[in-house]
Amino acid sequence: MAPHYLDKCHSQELDASVIPERSRLYFLEPIAIGTPYVEGLVSYICRLAEAHHVSPGVLAKQEMLPSFRRTHSVGGKTAYRVQDEGLKTSVSSFPTPKYRKNLNEYGLLSWQYIAGLEPLIMQSGLRSLTIPPWAEETARPNQTIEFGRKLRSWCPECLRAWCDTNQPIYEPLIWSIAAATVCPLHHQPLRSYCPHCQRTQLPISGRMQVGRCVHCQNWLNVQPEEPSELETLVVSEIDWHLWVTERVVEILISNSIKAETRDEIERVIYHGGQPQPDLTDLNTRQAQGILLETCLQSLNKT
Repeated sequence: MAPHYLDKCHSQELDASVIPERSRLYFLEPIAIGTPYVEGLVSYICRLAEAHHVSPGVLAKQEMLPSFRRTHSVGGKTAYRVQDEGLKTSVSSFPTPKYRKNLNEYGLLSWQYIAGLEPLIMQSGLRSLTIPPWAEETARPNQTIEFGRKLRSWCPECLRAWCDTNQPIYEPLIWSIAAATVCPLHHQPLRSYCPHCQRTQLPISGRMQVGRCVHCQNWLNVQPEEPSELETLVVSEIDWHLWVTERVVEILISNSIKAETRDEIERVIYHGGQPQPDLTDLNTRQAQGILLETCLQSLNKT
């Protein structure tokens, strides 16, 4: 019996040696990849935190940022990455990404989160959950173009539809783009005020949950009793806002603007082909104007 027992133990040791490496965190499939409703990075982090029964703040502080610091360091203008290559270690350097306030827009913060998270889930490609970087190539030297919203926004009708049909609740990337002021599915303004406590929210916080208010924890899938002043203005000029949102949808689908759209954009910007907003607030008009101008610059470089 002894030899048989030893052979069995030896067999188990051999089997253990070929077990593939396991990821430290669960891998969740991002939602709606390749569509204009692709999930935003913030939403993905929140869903991953919920799957591990912790808050996004705990996930970031205890897992993602320590993982990032094991292989990366950040200088003023240069970042460094350390890679183990068998018997030797290599160090590579590259320009430090620009700082951007919204984590859904690729920059210093989102880079750190992505570089720290991808090794933990043993998957790559999370950058596709951020606002496309192609516009950065059209920026002038020392110019920083920000397309991300300063406040968290959402479509109550989308959240309600997903709840009613038992679909996964998440927050699409398009809700984070400042130039997109309406839902492309329901043709209504995106909301920024909680319908319960009337408070606004930052794009991410340490205890954020998808579809819920950070402050009062109530669901955001109900319409407010009174629309905000900005929402009222958007409704009054809905044709313009829908047209701009269609351009945003095109960017999210193809990471660029089709060449055949050039004449249409030029006509709108320079020849008054589409009635531009007179009432909508200045910040929104500027965000939309920058987006359209950047589209033209990108086309002219191709």
